[in-house]
Amino acid sequence: MPRIIGSLVVSQKDTSAKFVLHEPTTYELPWHMIRNRETIRAFLEKFSPACSVQTEGMTIYSVDCDAAELEDWFRQQQKN
Repeated sequence: MPRIIGSLVVSQKDTSAKFVLHEPTTYELPWHMIRNRETIRAFLEKFSPACSVQTEGMTIYSVDCDAAELEDWFRQQQKN
């Protein structure tokens, strides 16, 4: 399975996040925004980021996961 390497960038108030790809990929991510705390927590629990870095106004989580699993997760969130 292809892997996706990217970052989840979470706002300081944990109210929104954006998934950003680190390397070129054929995957399109029209569903890369996360707009509430519960969904951000669910993402972090599901994909267990290896590390995080805090900067002014945001926390950045490094994510390396199965591409199909990530795509399925985002599709499921859109249905909810």
